[in-house]
Amino acid sequence: MADANQSNGRSGEVVGLDGRTWQARRIRALSAMYTAALGGSLDALTLEGVQRAAELQVTAEWLRTRSLKGEAVSANDLVKAENLADRARRALRIGNRPALTVRPIRERLAAASA
Repeated sequence: MADANQSNGRSGEVVGLDGRTWQARRIRALSAMYTAALGGSLDALTLEGVQRAAELQVTAEWLRTRSLKGEAVSANDLVKAENLADRARRALRIGNRPALTVRPIRERLAAASA
């Protein structure tokens, strides 16, 4: 019997999740977006990471939406879900920009006066 959280091998689809729900559509959209950001053709391990990142992001969005609607949502659960989603996305190195490096003022002044 398949676990409800297992992927069926196709990016963005989860066994046991009705593909017509907003969560399933959002997982497919995020998986496609992450896959494209990583260059398209991915190995199985990276596809698993893409799937995990998409599912965690949808979970965090779902909790945030429930919280904003005034439903009882644990703040700890929301923060944990958002942190897990962020870490999963960062593990894929999607959207990471190199840090802006600023030369020390002495070097800039020396270069300007030379």
